[in-house]
Amino acid sequence: MTGDWVECGKVEAAVRRVMVGEEAEGMRVRAAQLSEAAKKAVEEGGSSHSDLTALLEELKASKSKALA
Repeated sequence: MTGDWVECGKVEAAVRRVMVGEEAEGMRVRAAQLSEAAKKAVEEGGSSHSDLTALLEELKASKSKALA
């Protein structure tokens, strides 16, 4: 395997940053908010669900026109 090496001290600092302290708590809160928003988007009536449904309807209509 090839690639760039990262010093262990930098890895340790990054892990501590996301695991400990105020900044870590903020990251966890933001991750929870984004998780909830993503769940709502894919639920029936959510933005992603609605957009995918519209795309499927458009594809069905295009297929019907092509076969006519």
